[in-house]
Amino acid sequence: MRAILGRDPLPLLAGLWFPLRGDAEPALRTAFMDAATALYRDAFCMQLGDWARAHGVEYIGHVIEDNNCHARLGHGAGHYFRALEGQDMAGIDVVLHQILPGMAHHVSSTIASSGAADTAFFHYVLARLAASLSHLAPRMRGRAMCEIFGAYGWAESVPLMRRLLDHMLVRGINRFVPHAFSPDYPDPDCPPHFGAGGGDPTFPAFARLLRYANQVVHLFGDAREVVSAALLYHAEAEWSGRPCMLVQTPAVRLADAQLAYDIVPADVLLADAAAEPDGALRAGPMRYPVLLVPAAAWLPAPLLARLRALAEAGARIAFVDARPAGFDACEVVPLDGVAAFVRTHGGADLALADPFPLLRLCHYRREGLELVMAVNESDEEDFEGTLRLPFAGEGLLLRLLEERTDRVRAPGGALPLRLARGESAILLAGPGAPPALAEPAPALRPGATLEAGWTLTLRAAFGRPCDAAPRALERLFDVTGPEGDDGFSGVMRYATAFEDDGRSAALDLGLVGDCSHVRLNGRDLGWRVAPPYRYDLRGAVRPGRNELVVEVANALVRQQPDVFSTYLPIPPSGLLGPVRTFRGFSA
Repeated sequence: MRAILGRDPLPLLAGLWFPLRGDAEPALRTAFMDAATALYRDAFCMQLGDWARAHGVEYIGHVIEDNNCHARLGHGAGHYFRALEGQDMAGIDVVLHQILPGMAHHVSSTIASSGAADTAFFHYVLARLAASLSHLAPRMRGRAMCEIFGAYGWAESVPLMRRLLDHMLVRGINRFVPHAFSPDYPDPDCPPHFGAGGGDPTFPAFARLLRYANQVVHLFGDAREVVSAALLYHAEAEWSGRPCMLVQTPAVRLADAQLAYDIVPADVLLADAAAEPDGALRAGPMRYPVLLVPAAAWLPAPLLARLRALAEAGARIAFVDARPAGFDACEVVPLDGVAAFVRTHGGADLALADPFPLLRLCHYRREGLELVMAVNESDEEDFEGTLRLPFAGEGLLLRLLEERTDRVRAPGGALPLRLARGESAILLAGPGAPPALAEPAPALRPGATLEAGWTLTLRAAFGRPCDAAPRALERLFDVTGPEGDDGFSGVMRYATAFEDDGRSAALDLGLVGDCSHVRLNGRDLGWRVAPPYRYDLRGAVRPGRNELVVEVANALVRQQPDVFSTYLPIPPSGLLGPVRTFRGFSA
Protein backbone atom coordinates (compact mmCIF):
# COMPACT_ATOMS: atom_id res chain seq x y z
CA MET A 1 0.00 0.00 0.00
CA ARG A 2 2.91 2.33 0.73
CA ALA A 3 4.27 1.79 -2.79
CA ILE A 4 0.86 2.33 -4.39
CA LEU A 5 0.00 5.46 -2.40
CA GLY A 6 3.47 6.98 -2.35
CA ARG A 7 3.11 7.66 1.40
CA ASP A 8 2.73 5.88 4.73
CA PRO A 9 -0.79 4.32 4.84
CA LEU A 10 -0.86 3.67 8.61
CA PRO A 11 -2.32 7.06 9.65
CA LEU A 12 -5.09 6.56 7.06
CA LEU A 13 -6.18 2.98 7.82
CA ALA A 14 -9.35 4.09 9.60
CA GLY A 15 -10.51 5.16 6.12
CA LEU A 16 -11.18 1.51 5.32
CA TRP A 17 -14.22 1.86 7.61
CA PHE A 18 -14.85 5.57 8.12
CA PRO A 19 -15.04 8.62 5.82
CA LEU A 20 -11.90 10.65 5.07
CA ARG A 21 -11.66 14.05 3.49
CA GLY A 22 -11.18 14.57 -0.26
CA ASP A 23 -9.82 11.71 -2.34
CA ALA A 24 -7.89 10.14 0.54
CA GLU A 25 -10.62 7.58 1.26
CA PRO A 26 -11.09 6.12 -2.28
CA ALA A 27 -7.32 6.20 -2.83
CA LEU A 28 -6.75 4.29 0.41
CA ARG A 29 -9.46 1.72 -0.25
CA THR A 30 -8.27 1.15 -3.78
CA ALA A 31 -4.67 0.79 -2.62
CA PHE A 32 -5.73 -1.80 -0.04
CA MET A 33 -7.65 -3.86 -2.60
CA ASP A 34 -4.92 -3.41 -5.18
CA ALA A 35 -2.34 -4.79 -2.76
CA ALA A 36 -4.57 -7.60 -1.45
CA THR A 37 -5.57 -8.88 -4.89
CA ALA A 38 -2.00 -8.68 -6.19
CA LEU A 39 -0.85 -10.75 -3.22
CA TYR A 40 -3.59 -13.30 -3.86
CA ARG A 41 -2.43 -13.53 -7.48
CA ASP A 42 1.28 -13.87 -6.67
CA ALA A 43 1.16 -15.95 -3.47
CA PHE A 44 -1.69 -18.28 -4.40
CA CYS A 45 -2.67 -18.51 -8.07
CA MET A 46 0.74 -17.91 -9.66
CA GLN A 47 2.48 -20.14 -7.12
CA LEU A 48 0.12 -23.04 -7.80
CA GLY A 49 0.28 -22.50 -11.56
CA ASP A 50 4.07 -22.34 -11.66
CA TRP A 51 4.34 -25.53 -9.57
CA ALA A 52 1.87 -27.34 -11.83
CA ARG A 53 3.62 -26.34 -15.05
CA ALA A 54 7.00 -27.30 -13.58
CA HIS A 55 5.55 -30.78 -12.97
CA GLY A 56 4.05 -31.20 -16.44
CA VAL A 57 0.40 -30.59 -15.58
CA GLU A 58 -2.05 -27.73 -16.07
CA TYR A 59 -3.75 -25.72 -13.33
CA ILE A 60 -7.48 -25.21 -13.95
CA GLY A 61 -10.27 -24.03 -11.68
CA HIS A 62 -12.53 -21.16 -10.69
CA VAL A 63 -13.20 -18.78 -7.81
CA ILE A 64 -16.46 -17.48 -6.34
CA GLU A 65 -17.94 -14.98 -8.80
CA ASP A 66 -21.58 -15.05 -7.66
CA ASN A 67 -23.66 -11.87 -7.61
CA ASN A 68 -20.61 -9.61 -8.21
CA CYS A 69 -18.38 -11.28 -5.57
CA HIS A 70 -15.64 -11.45 -8.21
CA ALA A 71 -14.66 -7.80 -7.48
CA ARG A 72 -14.97 -8.02 -3.68
CA LEU A 73 -13.26 -9.77 -0.79
CA GLY A 74 -15.14 -12.04 1.59
CA HIS A 75 -16.73 -14.70 -0.61
CA GLY A 76 -14.64 -13.60 -3.58
CA ALA A 77 -10.96 -13.03 -4.27
CA GLY A 78 -11.41 -9.33 -5.10
CA HIS A 79 -10.41 -9.30 -8.76
CA TYR A 80 -11.50 -11.99 -11.20
CA PHE A 81 -8.59 -11.58 -13.62
CA ARG A 82 -5.84 -11.49 -11.00
CA ALA A 83 -7.37 -14.43 -9.14
CA LEU A 84 -7.05 -16.67 -12.20
CA GLU A 85 -3.99 -15.19 -13.90
CA GLY A 86 -1.77 -18.11 -12.96
CA GLN A 87 -4.09 -20.76 -14.43
CA ASP A 88 -3.81 -22.47 -17.81
CA MET A 89 -7.49 -21.94 -18.62
CA ALA A 90 -9.97 -19.32 -17.55
CA GLY A 91 -12.72 -20.76 -15.35
CA ILE A 92 -16.18 -20.15 -13.91
CA ASP A 93 -18.96 -22.28 -12.49
CA VAL A 94 -22.75 -22.12 -12.50
CA VAL A 95 -24.73 -23.67 -9.65
CA LEU A 96 -27.81 -23.18 -7.48
CA HIS A 97 -30.19 -21.93 -10.19
CA GLN A 98 -28.07 -18.83 -10.83
CA ILE A 99 -28.91 -19.06 -14.53
CA LEU A 100 -32.41 -19.98 -15.65
CA PRO A 101 -32.49 -19.68 -19.45
CA GLY A 102 -35.16 -17.29 -20.65
CA MET A 103 -35.03 -15.24 -17.42
CA ALA A 104 -32.39 -12.70 -18.51
CA HIS A 105 -34.82 -9.80 -18.11
CA HIS A 106 -36.44 -11.01 -14.88
CA VAL A 107 -35.45 -11.55 -11.25
CA SER A 108 -35.16 -15.27 -10.49
CA SER A 109 -34.94 -17.18 -7.22
CA THR A 110 -31.84 -19.01 -6.12
CA ILE A 111 -30.86 -21.02 -3.05
CA ALA A 112 -27.71 -18.90 -2.78
CA SER A 113 -27.00 -15.34 -1.61
CA SER A 114 -30.09 -13.35 -0.59
CA GLY A 115 -32.46 -15.73 -2.37
CA ALA A 116 -32.45 -13.84 -5.66
CA ALA A 117 -29.99 -13.91 -8.54
CA ASP A 118 -28.55 -10.77 -10.12
CA THR A 119 -29.72 -11.97 -13.51
CA ALA A 120 -27.90 -9.17 -15.33
CA PHE A 121 -24.61 -10.42 -13.88
CA PHE A 122 -25.25 -14.11 -14.47
CA HIS A 123 -26.64 -13.72 -18.00
CA TYR A 124 -24.42 -10.93 -19.30
CA VAL A 125 -21.13 -11.03 -17.36
CA LEU A 126 -20.28 -14.41 -15.82
CA ALA A 127 -19.40 -16.34 -18.98
CA ARG A 128 -17.81 -13.28 -20.61
CA LEU A 129 -15.37 -12.94 -17.70
CA ALA A 130 -13.89 -16.33 -18.56
CA ALA A 131 -14.07 -15.81 -22.33
CA SER A 132 -12.35 -12.42 -22.01
CA LEU A 133 -9.54 -13.73 -19.82
CA SER A 134 -8.97 -16.63 -22.22
CA HIS A 135 -8.62 -14.13 -25.08
CA LEU A 136 -6.23 -11.81 -23.24
CA ALA A 137 -3.90 -14.33 -21.57
CA PRO A 138 -1.64 -16.01 -24.18
CA ARG A 139 -0.99 -18.98 -21.88
CA MET A 140 -4.69 -19.89 -21.92
CA ARG A 141 -4.83 -20.11 -25.73
CA GLY A 142 -8.50 -19.11 -25.84
CA ARG A 143 -9.60 -21.89 -23.49
CA ALA A 144 -12.48 -20.97 -21.16
CA MET A 145 -13.91 -23.62 -18.81
CA CYS A 146 -17.20 -23.88 -16.95
CA GLU A 147 -18.07 -26.33 -14.20
CA ILE A 148 -21.68 -26.91 -15.14
CA PHE A 149 -24.96 -28.65 -14.13
CA GLY A 150 -24.21 -28.89 -10.39
CA ALA A 151 -26.62 -28.17 -7.52
CA TYR A 152 -29.78 -27.63 -9.57
CA GLY A 153 -31.46 -30.72 -8.12
CA TRP A 154 -32.93 -33.83 -9.71
CA ALA A 155 -35.45 -31.56 -11.45
CA GLU A 156 -32.61 -30.39 -13.71
CA SER A 157 -33.73 -32.29 -16.79
CA VAL A 158 -31.57 -32.92 -19.85
CA PRO A 159 -33.52 -30.23 -21.79
CA LEU A 160 -32.54 -27.70 -19.11
CA MET A 161 -28.93 -28.91 -19.27
CA ARG A 162 -29.01 -28.37 -23.03
CA ARG A 163 -30.13 -24.76 -22.55
CA LEU A 164 -27.42 -24.14 -19.94
CA LEU A 165 -24.85 -25.62 -22.31
CA ASP A 166 -25.99 -23.42 -25.21
CA HIS A 167 -26.00 -20.42 -22.87
CA MET A 168 -22.30 -20.98 -22.22
CA LEU A 169 -21.28 -21.95 -25.75
CA VAL A 170 -22.77 -18.82 -27.34
CA ARG A 171 -20.97 -16.67 -24.74
CA GLY A 172 -17.50 -18.05 -25.44
CA ILE A 173 -17.13 -21.01 -23.06
CA ASN A 174 -15.42 -23.91 -24.85
CA ARG A 175 -14.40 -26.39 -22.14
CA PHE A 176 -16.76 -28.08 -19.66
CA VAL A 177 -16.48 -29.99 -16.39
CA PRO A 178 -19.90 -31.58 -15.79
CA HIS A 179 -20.80 -31.82 -12.10
CA ALA A 180 -20.82 -34.69 -11.22
CA PHE A 181 -20.69 -38.47 -11.00
CA SER A 182 -21.12 -39.80 -7.45
CA PRO A 183 -20.48 -43.34 -6.18
CA ASP A 184 -23.49 -42.99 -3.88
CA TYR A 185 -27.18 -42.79 -4.75
CA PRO A 186 -29.03 -40.91 -3.50
CA ASP A 187 -26.32 -38.41 -2.60
CA PRO A 188 -27.65 -35.23 -0.92
CA ASP A 189 -24.58 -33.25 -1.97
CA CYS A 190 -25.58 -30.97 -4.85
CA PRO A 191 -27.56 -33.29 -7.16
CA PRO A 192 -28.11 -34.26 -9.92
CA HIS A 193 -25.47 -37.00 -10.15
CA PHE A 194 -25.12 -38.47 -13.62
CA GLY A 195 -26.03 -42.11 -14.06
CA ALA A 196 -27.44 -42.42 -10.51
CA GLY A 197 -25.75 -45.76 -10.06
CA GLY A 198 -27.16 -47.04 -13.34
CA GLY A 199 -30.72 -45.99 -12.55
CA ASP A 200 -31.10 -42.68 -14.41
CA PRO A 201 -33.61 -43.21 -17.22
CA THR A 202 -32.35 -40.10 -19.06
CA PHE A 203 -28.68 -41.11 -19.04
CA PRO A 204 -28.59 -42.11 -22.75
CA ALA A 205 -29.95 -38.65 -23.58
CA PHE A 206 -27.36 -37.04 -21.30
CA ALA A 207 -24.63 -38.94 -23.14
CA ARG A 208 -26.01 -37.60 -26.42
CA LEU A 209 -25.92 -34.08 -24.98
CA LEU A 210 -22.25 -34.42 -24.07
CA ARG A 211 -21.49 -35.65 -27.57
CA TYR A 212 -23.09 -32.44 -28.82
CA ALA A 213 -20.89 -30.43 -26.43
CA ASN A 214 -17.79 -32.13 -27.83
CA GLN A 215 -18.90 -31.43 -31.40
CA VAL A 216 -19.36 -27.70 -30.78
CA VAL A 217 -16.13 -27.42 -28.78
CA HIS A 218 -14.32 -29.13 -31.67
CA LEU A 219 -15.66 -26.46 -34.03
CA PHE A 220 -15.00 -23.46 -31.76
CA GLY A 221 -12.11 -24.60 -29.57
CA ASP A 222 -9.21 -23.37 -31.73
CA ALA A 223 -11.07 -20.54 -33.47
CA ARG A 224 -10.74 -16.80 -32.80
CA GLU A 225 -13.85 -14.93 -31.70
CA VAL A 226 -14.80 -11.70 -33.45
CA VAL A 227 -15.48 -9.11 -30.71
CA SER A 228 -17.15 -5.75 -31.32
CA ALA A 229 -16.18 -3.81 -28.18
CA ALA A 230 -14.22 -3.82 -24.93
CA LEU A 231 -15.82 -2.96 -21.58
CA LEU A 232 -13.53 -1.78 -18.80
CA TYR A 233 -13.63 -4.12 -15.80
CA HIS A 234 -15.14 -2.12 -12.93
CA ALA A 235 -13.09 -3.44 -9.97
CA GLU A 236 -11.18 -0.22 -9.15
CA ALA A 237 -14.36 1.85 -9.39
CA GLU A 238 -16.16 -0.44 -6.97
CA TRP A 239 -13.21 -0.67 -4.57
CA SER A 240 -13.22 3.11 -4.20
CA GLY A 241 -16.53 3.12 -2.34
CA ARG A 242 -17.78 5.91 -4.58
CA PRO A 243 -20.83 5.52 -6.87
CA CYS A 244 -20.16 3.49 -10.01
CA MET A 245 -21.92 1.60 -12.78
CA LEU A 246 -21.41 -2.17 -12.81
CA VAL A 247 -20.15 -3.62 -16.06
CA GLN A 248 -23.38 -5.57 -16.66
CA THR A 249 -25.32 -2.34 -17.18
CA PRO A 250 -23.80 -1.53 -20.62
CA ALA A 251 -23.29 -5.27 -21.29
CA VAL A 252 -27.07 -5.78 -21.36
CA ARG A 253 -27.46 -3.09 -24.04
CA LEU A 254 -24.72 -4.62 -26.21
CA ALA A 255 -25.76 -8.28 -25.95
CA ASP A 256 -29.43 -7.51 -26.57
CA ALA A 257 -28.30 -5.75 -29.76
CA GLN A 258 -26.25 -8.84 -30.80
CA LEU A 259 -22.90 -7.10 -30.19
CA ALA A 260 -20.09 -9.21 -28.70
CA TYR A 261 -17.84 -7.68 -26.04
CA ASP A 262 -14.84 -8.55 -23.90
CA ILE A 263 -14.40 -7.32 -20.34
CA VAL A 264 -10.88 -5.91 -20.04
CA PRO A 265 -9.14 -5.12 -16.73
CA ALA A 266 -7.14 -1.96 -16.11
CA ASP A 267 -4.00 -4.11 -15.71
CA VAL A 268 -4.09 -4.90 -19.44
CA LEU A 269 -4.58 -1.26 -20.41
CA LEU A 270 -1.69 -0.15 -18.19
CA ALA A 271 0.69 -2.86 -19.36
CA ASP A 272 -0.13 -3.77 -22.95
CA ALA A 273 -2.50 -1.53 -24.91
CA ALA A 274 -2.07 0.79 -27.88
CA ALA A 275 -4.13 2.83 -30.32
CA GLU A 276 -4.29 1.64 -33.93
CA PRO A 277 -4.47 4.01 -36.92
CA ASP A 278 -8.22 3.44 -37.43
CA GLY A 279 -9.06 4.22 -33.79
CA ALA A 280 -9.28 0.61 -32.60
CA LEU A 281 -7.65 -0.43 -29.33
CA ARG A 282 -5.04 -3.16 -29.35
CA ALA A 283 -5.00 -4.92 -25.96
CA GLY A 284 -2.75 -7.93 -25.75
CA PRO A 285 -3.58 -10.20 -28.70
CA MET A 286 -7.04 -8.65 -29.16
CA ARG A 287 -8.27 -5.79 -31.32
CA TYR A 288 -11.34 -3.84 -30.16
CA PRO A 289 -13.05 -1.21 -32.36
CA VAL A 290 -14.10 0.73 -29.22
CA LEU A 291 -13.50 0.79 -25.46
CA LEU A 292 -16.46 1.64 -23.21
CA VAL A 293 -15.84 2.74 -19.61
CA PRO A 294 -18.84 2.34 -17.25
CA ALA A 295 -19.63 5.52 -15.32
CA ALA A 296 -17.52 5.94 -12.18
CA ALA A 297 -17.28 8.82 -9.75
CA TRP A 298 -13.63 7.96 -9.06
CA LEU A 299 -10.88 6.02 -10.81
CA PRO A 300 -7.16 5.75 -9.92
CA ALA A 301 -4.98 8.52 -11.32
CA PRO A 302 -2.64 6.13 -13.24
CA LEU A 303 -5.63 4.59 -15.02
CA LEU A 304 -7.09 7.98 -15.93
CA ALA A 305 -3.70 9.08 -17.24
CA ARG A 306 -3.50 5.95 -19.37
CA LEU A 307 -7.00 6.46 -20.77
CA ARG A 308 -6.10 10.05 -21.64
CA ALA A 309 -2.89 8.97 -23.38
CA LEU A 310 -4.66 6.29 -25.41
CA ALA A 311 -7.42 8.72 -26.42
CA GLU A 312 -4.85 11.33 -27.47
CA ALA A 313 -3.13 8.64 -29.55
CA GLY A 314 -6.42 8.11 -31.40
CA ALA A 315 -8.04 5.21 -29.55
CA ARG A 316 -11.83 5.39 -29.58
CA ILE A 317 -12.77 5.50 -25.87
CA ALA A 318 -16.09 6.60 -24.42
CA PHE A 319 -17.46 6.81 -20.88
CA VAL A 320 -21.01 5.55 -20.40
CA ASP A 321 -23.25 8.28 -18.93
CA ALA A 322 -20.56 10.20 -17.02
CA ARG A 323 -16.81 10.77 -16.52
CA PRO A 324 -15.09 11.10 -13.15
CA ALA A 325 -15.14 14.64 -11.77
CA GLY A 326 -12.35 16.77 -13.23
CA PHE A 327 -11.52 14.36 -16.07
CA ASP A 328 -12.11 15.95 -19.47
CA ALA A 329 -10.68 13.40 -21.93
CA CYS A 330 -12.77 10.91 -23.94
CA GLU A 331 -16.34 11.47 -25.01
CA VAL A 332 -19.47 10.53 -23.07
CA VAL A 333 -22.26 8.42 -24.56
CA PRO A 334 -25.64 7.80 -22.91
CA LEU A 335 -26.42 4.28 -21.79
CA ASP A 336 -29.24 4.03 -24.31
CA GLY A 337 -26.78 4.93 -27.08
CA VAL A 338 -23.94 2.48 -26.47
CA ALA A 339 -25.07 -0.07 -29.07
CA ALA A 340 -25.47 2.64 -31.73
CA PHE A 341 -22.07 4.06 -30.77
CA VAL A 342 -20.38 0.69 -31.25
CA ARG A 343 -22.08 0.10 -34.61
CA THR A 344 -21.29 3.62 -35.84
CA HIS A 345 -17.60 3.30 -35.00
CA GLY A 346 -16.75 0.03 -36.68
CA GLY A 347 -17.99 -2.51 -34.17
CA ALA A 348 -20.85 -3.80 -36.33
CA ASP A 349 -20.35 -7.49 -37.07
CA LEU A 350 -23.59 -9.46 -36.80
CA ALA A 351 -27.00 -7.80 -36.79
CA LEU A 352 -30.70 -8.55 -37.16
CA ALA A 353 -33.04 -6.95 -39.65
CA ASP A 354 -35.56 -6.52 -36.81
CA PRO A 355 -34.89 -6.39 -33.04
CA PHE A 356 -35.10 -9.61 -31.03
CA PRO A 357 -33.24 -9.04 -27.74
CA LEU A 358 -33.06 -12.67 -26.60
CA LEU A 359 -31.41 -13.97 -29.76
CA ARG A 360 -27.78 -14.60 -28.80
CA LEU A 361 -25.04 -14.72 -31.42
CA CYS A 362 -21.31 -15.41 -31.52
CA HIS A 363 -18.92 -15.31 -34.48
CA TYR A 364 -15.65 -17.21 -34.85
CA ARG A 365 -13.06 -17.51 -37.60
CA ARG A 366 -10.73 -20.43 -38.22
CA GLU A 367 -8.89 -21.94 -41.20
CA GLY A 368 -11.01 -20.30 -43.90
CA LEU A 369 -14.25 -20.88 -41.98
CA GLU A 370 -16.78 -18.39 -40.69
CA LEU A 371 -18.65 -19.92 -37.75
CA VAL A 372 -21.78 -18.30 -36.32
CA MET A 373 -23.82 -19.76 -33.48
CA ALA A 374 -27.37 -18.52 -32.91
CA VAL A 375 -29.44 -19.36 -29.82
CA ASN A 376 -33.04 -18.28 -29.24
CA GLU A 377 -33.12 -17.85 -25.45
CA SER A 378 -36.73 -16.71 -25.35
CA ASP A 379 -39.29 -18.86 -23.54
CA GLU A 380 -42.13 -16.94 -25.17
CA GLU A 381 -41.38 -16.32 -28.85
CA ASP A 382 -40.07 -18.27 -31.80
CA PHE A 383 -37.56 -16.34 -33.88
CA GLU A 384 -38.12 -15.94 -37.59
CA GLY A 385 -36.14 -13.20 -39.27
CA THR A 386 -33.04 -12.23 -41.20
CA LEU A 387 -29.53 -12.38 -39.83
CA ARG A 388 -27.17 -9.86 -41.45
CA LEU A 389 -23.67 -11.27 -41.84
CA PRO A 390 -20.35 -9.60 -42.75
CA PHE A 391 -19.94 -12.16 -45.55
CA ALA A 392 -22.12 -13.59 -48.30
CA GLY A 393 -22.54 -16.84 -50.21
CA GLU A 394 -23.48 -20.42 -49.39
CA GLY A 395 -22.96 -22.31 -46.18
CA LEU A 396 -24.09 -25.16 -43.98
CA LEU A 397 -26.62 -24.76 -41.19
CA LEU A 398 -25.96 -27.38 -38.52
CA ARG A 399 -28.69 -28.49 -36.12
CA LEU A 400 -26.44 -31.00 -34.42
CA LEU A 401 -28.91 -32.29 -31.83
CA GLU A 402 -31.27 -33.19 -34.67
CA GLU A 403 -28.35 -34.74 -36.59
CA ARG A 404 -29.29 -32.51 -39.46
CA THR A 405 -27.36 -30.34 -41.92
CA ASP A 406 -28.96 -28.03 -44.51
CA ARG A 407 -27.36 -26.03 -47.28
CA VAL A 408 -28.30 -22.35 -46.99
CA ARG A 409 -27.64 -19.15 -48.93
CA ALA A 410 -26.97 -15.64 -47.65
CA PRO A 411 -27.15 -13.35 -50.72
CA GLY A 412 -25.62 -10.02 -49.85
CA GLY A 413 -24.99 -11.35 -46.34
CA ALA A 414 -28.72 -11.74 -45.53
CA LEU A 415 -29.50 -15.17 -44.02
CA PRO A 416 -33.15 -16.13 -43.37
CA LEU A 417 -33.28 -17.99 -40.06
CA ARG A 418 -35.96 -19.68 -37.99
CA LEU A 419 -35.38 -20.89 -34.42
CA ALA A 420 -38.04 -22.22 -32.07
CA ARG A 421 -38.00 -21.18 -28.42
CA GLY A 422 -34.81 -22.51 -26.85
CA GLU A 423 -33.44 -23.78 -30.18
CA SER A 424 -29.90 -23.25 -31.48
CA ALA A 425 -28.05 -23.68 -34.77
CA ILE A 426 -24.54 -23.16 -36.14
CA LEU A 427 -23.67 -21.68 -39.53
CA LEU A 428 -20.51 -22.75 -41.33
CA ALA A 429 -19.53 -20.57 -44.30
CA GLY A 430 -16.47 -19.38 -46.16
CA PRO A 431 -14.02 -21.18 -48.48
CA GLY A 432 -13.42 -23.90 -45.88
CA ALA A 433 -17.10 -24.94 -45.74
CA PRO A 434 -18.12 -27.92 -47.94
CA PRO A 435 -21.74 -27.08 -49.01
CA ALA A 436 -21.87 -30.14 -51.30
CA LEU A 437 -22.31 -32.27 -48.18
CA ALA A 438 -25.93 -31.16 -47.76
CA GLU A 439 -29.02 -30.31 -49.77
CA PRO A 440 -31.18 -27.23 -49.32
CA ALA A 441 -34.03 -27.90 -46.89
CA PRO A 442 -37.30 -28.55 -48.76
CA ALA A 443 -40.51 -26.81 -47.81
CA LEU A 444 -42.51 -28.16 -44.87
CA ARG A 445 -45.93 -29.51 -45.82
CA PRO A 446 -48.34 -30.95 -43.20
CA GLY A 447 -49.05 -34.67 -43.33
CA ALA A 448 -51.03 -36.74 -40.82
CA THR A 449 -51.66 -36.37 -37.08
CA LEU A 450 -51.20 -39.63 -35.15
CA GLU A 451 -53.92 -39.42 -32.50
CA ALA A 452 -55.32 -42.91 -31.92
CA GLY A 453 -53.98 -46.43 -31.62
CA TRP A 454 -51.29 -45.78 -29.03
CA THR A 455 -50.34 -48.28 -26.35
CA LEU A 456 -48.31 -47.28 -23.29
CA THR A 457 -45.95 -49.45 -21.23
CA LEU A 458 -44.22 -48.06 -18.12
CA ARG A 459 -40.80 -49.12 -16.81
CA ALA A 460 -39.94 -47.41 -13.51
CA ALA A 461 -36.39 -46.45 -12.58
CA PHE A 462 -34.51 -48.85 -10.28
CA GLY A 463 -37.15 -51.52 -10.95
CA ARG A 464 -39.69 -49.82 -8.72
CA PRO A 465 -43.20 -51.31 -8.95
CA CYS A 466 -45.50 -49.78 -11.55
CA ASP A 467 -48.17 -50.77 -14.07
CA ALA A 468 -45.90 -52.65 -16.49
CA ALA A 469 -48.63 -54.16 -18.70
CA PRO A 470 -49.31 -52.42 -22.05
CA ARG A 471 -52.24 -50.05 -21.78
CA ALA A 472 -54.35 -48.90 -24.71
CA LEU A 473 -54.77 -45.13 -24.74
CA GLU A 474 -57.75 -43.13 -25.86
CA ARG A 475 -55.52 -40.06 -25.93
CA LEU A 476 -52.10 -38.89 -24.84
CA PHE A 477 -51.83 -37.49 -21.31
CA ASP A 478 -49.36 -36.39 -18.60
CA VAL A 479 -48.12 -39.62 -17.00
CA THR A 480 -47.28 -37.77 -13.76
CA GLY A 481 -50.40 -35.58 -13.85
CA PRO A 482 -53.83 -36.08 -12.28
CA GLU A 483 -54.57 -39.11 -14.47
CA GLY A 484 -51.26 -40.81 -13.71
CA ASP A 485 -48.70 -41.35 -10.93
CA ASP A 486 -46.97 -38.20 -9.67
CA GLY A 487 -44.15 -40.32 -8.22
CA PHE A 488 -43.19 -42.03 -11.49
CA SER A 489 -39.67 -41.69 -12.90
CA GLY A 490 -38.58 -44.00 -15.67
CA VAL A 491 -39.20 -44.87 -19.30
CA MET A 492 -42.60 -44.55 -20.97
CA ARG A 493 -42.85 -46.71 -24.11
CA TYR A 494 -45.46 -45.67 -26.70
CA ALA A 495 -46.25 -47.85 -29.71
CA THR A 496 -48.56 -47.34 -32.66
CA ALA A 497 -48.84 -48.05 -36.38
CA PHE A 498 -49.79 -45.68 -39.21
CA GLU A 499 -50.38 -45.90 -42.92
CA ASP A 500 -48.16 -43.89 -45.25
CA ASP A 501 -47.44 -43.69 -48.95
CA GLY A 502 -43.71 -43.70 -48.22
CA ARG A 503 -43.24 -40.00 -48.90
CA SER A 504 -43.38 -38.56 -45.37
CA ALA A 505 -40.08 -36.89 -44.63
CA ALA A 506 -40.34 -35.80 -41.00
CA LEU A 507 -41.93 -36.63 -37.68
CA ASP A 508 -42.56 -34.06 -34.94
CA LEU A 509 -43.55 -35.35 -31.49
CA GLY A 510 -44.83 -32.02 -30.17
CA LEU A 511 -44.58 -31.68 -26.39
CA VAL A 512 -42.37 -34.28 -24.68
CA GLY A 513 -41.31 -34.64 -21.06
CA ASP A 514 -38.34 -34.98 -21.04
CA CYS A 515 -36.31 -36.83 -23.75
CA SER A 516 -37.40 -39.04 -26.65
CA HIS A 517 -35.99 -42.07 -28.47
CA VAL A 518 -37.69 -43.18 -31.69
CA ARG A 519 -37.65 -46.39 -33.74
CA LEU A 520 -39.53 -46.65 -37.02
CA ASN A 521 -39.94 -50.10 -38.56
CA GLY A 522 -37.13 -51.31 -36.31
CA ARG A 523 -34.75 -48.55 -37.46
CA ASP A 524 -33.18 -46.49 -34.67
CA LEU A 525 -33.76 -42.79 -35.34
CA GLY A 526 -31.91 -41.66 -32.21
CA TRP A 527 -32.47 -39.47 -29.17
CA ARG A 528 -33.81 -35.95 -28.98
CA VAL A 529 -32.75 -34.26 -25.77
CA ALA A 530 -34.76 -31.03 -26.06
CA PRO A 531 -37.32 -29.30 -28.29
CA PRO A 532 -37.90 -29.53 -31.16
CA TYR A 533 -38.49 -33.29 -30.92
CA ARG A 534 -38.20 -33.69 -34.67
CA TYR A 535 -36.98 -36.69 -36.69
CA ASP A 536 -35.98 -37.18 -40.30
CA LEU A 537 -38.03 -40.09 -41.68
CA ARG A 538 -36.37 -40.26 -45.09
CA GLY A 539 -35.03 -43.77 -45.63
CA ALA A 540 -37.05 -45.19 -42.73
CA VAL A 541 -40.69 -44.70 -43.72
CA ARG A 542 -42.20 -47.16 -46.23
CA PRO A 543 -45.42 -47.46 -48.26
CA GLY A 544 -48.20 -49.14 -46.28
CA ARG A 545 -48.10 -49.96 -42.59
CA ASN A 546 -45.35 -48.40 -40.46
CA GLU A 547 -44.53 -49.49 -36.89
CA LEU A 548 -43.60 -46.58 -34.63
CA VAL A 549 -42.12 -46.86 -31.12
CA VAL A 550 -41.43 -43.77 -29.04
CA GLU A 551 -39.66 -44.11 -25.70
CA VAL A 552 -39.78 -41.10 -23.40
CA ALA A 553 -37.59 -40.78 -20.29
CA ASN A 554 -38.18 -38.27 -17.50
CA ALA A 555 -35.95 -36.95 -14.71
CA LEU A 556 -35.53 -38.71 -11.37
CA VAL A 557 -37.07 -35.86 -9.37
CA ARG A 558 -40.47 -37.58 -9.31
CA GLN A 559 -38.94 -40.58 -7.56
CA GLN A 560 -36.19 -38.70 -5.71
CA PRO A 561 -37.41 -35.22 -4.63
CA ASP A 562 -34.81 -32.90 -3.10
CA VAL A 563 -34.58 -29.38 -1.68
CA PHE A 564 -32.65 -27.99 -4.68
CA SER A 565 -35.50 -28.94 -7.01
CA THR A 566 -37.96 -26.67 -5.21
CA TYR A 567 -36.48 -23.79 -7.23
CA LEU A 568 -37.35 -25.29 -10.62
CA PRO A 569 -40.65 -25.88 -12.42
CA ILE A 570 -41.13 -29.61 -12.95
CA PRO A 571 -42.52 -30.32 -16.43
CA PRO A 572 -45.15 -32.92 -17.35
CA SER A 573 -44.00 -36.43 -18.25
CA GLY A 574 -44.41 -38.57 -21.32
CA LEU A 575 -45.53 -38.01 -24.90
CA LEU A 576 -48.16 -35.28 -25.03
CA GLY A 577 -48.05 -34.42 -28.74
CA PRO A 578 -49.54 -33.59 -31.06
CA VAL A 579 -47.55 -36.18 -33.05
CA ARG A 580 -47.45 -35.23 -36.74
CA THR A 581 -45.81 -36.36 -39.94
CA PHE A 582 -44.71 -33.86 -42.61
CA ARG A 583 -44.14 -33.93 -46.36
CA GLY A 584 -40.81 -32.18 -46.16
CA PHE A 585 -38.07 -31.16 -43.81
CA SER A 586 -37.89 -27.41 -43.42
CA ALA A 587 -35.06 -25.27 -42.04
